[in-house]
Amino acid sequence: MADLNQTQREPAPEEPRLDGQPGDRELVERAQQGDGPAFAMLVERHQRQLYRLALRMTGSEADAQDVLQEAFPCSVAKRSFPAGCTASRRTAR
Repeated sequence: MADLNQTQREPAPEEPRLDGQPGDRELVERAQQGDGPAFAMLVERHQRQLYRLALRMTGSEADAQDVLQEAFPCSVAKRSFPAGCTASRRTAR
């Protein structure tokens, strides 16, 4: 069996949303091009879930809010949560 980490694969096509809104992949691509409303929609969709995760990781409401404020732009710019983002350093304080 091939190692999935070493295999280059195209991402699976994004399933259409039932509410008719653009999918996350499309929103990320638009946000990377400077589309502010697309970025705002991504934040609105995911902020609660990510805040809860950040709160569990940091143990502090203020730190969790800081993590989100820095993680969203960094994640959209790089399409992931890279280790070099300042948000990942905040969790280690």
